[in-house]
Amino acid sequence: MIFGRAGIGSFLATSITNKNIPVVQGAVVLIGAGYVLINLVVDLVVGAVDPRTRLETAIA
Repeated sequence: MIFGRAGIGSFLATSITNKNIPVVQGAVVLIGAGYVLINLVVDLVVGAVDPRTRLETAIA
């Protein structure tokens, strides 16, 4: 029954069709925030795992 429920994509498509602007704006902000959060997590994990991408302190 999990996949039988409508998700944010169908909710967004229905809202666009019905011209429900506040719902469309909220869904776009939610999707954008999720995208930024996932990219942040991936960047932090890559920085922790791959030693070539770590910041080095400059020794003067």
